[in-house]
Amino acid sequence: MSIPRLHVSAATTPDNATLHPLRIKLLFPWLLVVVSLALYGISGGTTAVSAQDATFTFNGSGWGHAVGMSQWGARGMAANGSSFNDILGWYYRGAAVTPAATIN
Repeated sequence: MSIPRLHVSAATTPDNATLHPLRIKLLFPWLLVVVSLALYGISGGTTAVSAQDATFTFNGSGWGHAVGMSQWGARGMAANGSSFNDILGWYYRGAAVTPAATIN
């Protein structure tokens, strides 16, 4: 199964320089879970989600510190022999690396 279109863009908010909304337009609703949880590490305390048709808007603030993978932590794990699956499993618990063709 191929995905004809996935559009991800940063929306601008001229009235608030610290708010960095992200708009994700998806063709398949199940992809929302994969994108929002596995790739962006969305946390409920700092993000509001709204949906209209096939467009989902995630509003949050900050620069992403203390969210997701630490580049230095991942580098240290790799230097100590951890595989990419080990590293991803540590930072994104419950997520799995799966070939896109196997996702139903």
